[in-house]
Parts: sequence; C-alpha cells; structure tokens
Amino acid sequence: MKDNALYEVREIREVPQNRNILKDEIIRLTGTKAEEKCPYPLRRVEAYDPETDRVFVFLSNHLQLGASTNSAVYKDRWQVEQFFKALNRISRSRPLWGRVPMR
Repeated sequence: MKDNALYEVREIREVPQNRNILKDEIIRLTGTKAEEKCPYPLRRVEAYDPETDRVFVFLSNHLQLGASTNSAVYKDRWQVEQFFKALNRISRSRPLWGRVPMR
C-alpha cells in the first residue's frame, strides 16, 4: 500500500495472538476516483517482519482468510518475485537454453 493512499476504516478486526500482525482492518479507499476504480471493501493488514525489522502493509480483496494467512501469502509471492528477478539477471548474461547438447 502506498504511504499517501487515502482510506477510511470500516471495521477493526481482532489481531491473532502470538503472531507478527499489528493491525487487521476492513477499509474503503476514499481518494479521487477511488469509488470508480475500487468500489469494494479491502482488507488492510499490517505485519512486522523480524528478519528485516520492517513493517509491511498488505491490501487484499480476500476478506475470509485470516490476517496471518494473508501476510504469509504475500511473503510467499514476494519470494517468487525475487526468484524470477534473479533468474532474469542470470539469463541476460547467458542463455538458460542451449546448455545441454542436442542429440
């Protein structure tokens, strides 16, 4: 979520105990043209990552998953993004195909 995003909190949900979840909210975006571009409620989850000592804010339209599950999904997605980014760096310097001799 961008730092300058305008929103209003519609519901504050209870955060799970013994997890790294700081906030769990249902929000509606209120910025210019927000109603037109995103007319539905969103889930806003703030999670603390002790590995990087940072707080991350995730937005999702999946309201049924738990806050810690939502956070874990985003963390897994980010790992996949990092993998493909590294793969692209490697493949630019040398092609991944053509390494095995054709028979």
